[in-house]
Amino acid sequence: LARAPTSIVQQPNFDLSMRALQARISALTDEFDTQGVASVLHSLGTLRTNQGATWAPRKQTLKALATKGIQAMHNFTARDVANSLWACARLLHESLRPLNKRLLDHLPLVLASANEQEIASCFWALATLQSAEPACSHEVPPHVYNELRNAALSRVDSF
Repeated sequence: LARAPTSIVQQPNFDLSMRALQARISALTDEFDTQGVASVLHSLGTLRTNQGATWAPRKQTLKALATKGIQAMHNFTARDVANSLWACARLLHESLRPLNKRLLDHLPLVLASANEQEIASCFWALATLQSAEPACSHEVPPHVYNELRNAALSRVDSF
């Protein structure tokens, strides 16, 4: 659904389907692992990006995903962090601010095990976050950029 053409999204059943799907997501969030949380956030962020102001996710869904993400943060991989940070920047929702902050705190901890693609995705996520509306994003602490830069430099021959 995240890549659905505009003609599908404008149909009345799309909105009803999305509401039902998000209600189900909210009910099942406790069963999600970190990849599930990151994937759903990324899909919602993609929908928001593709549909613009014409579509917004339910607050309850975002709160449930943020809560689960914070609870499971110790298991987040670099890919999960990058996908979730990018989604937070695209969704621009106040209920994601606590998750956003925890993701920024956790990012330096996962860089040692990150591959080149994950490092590049982290850079993209931070750039997207920095370009988001200031009211909904966090300032990225300089040490996060430094850690990410150092991870990239240590693998520069692999990129």
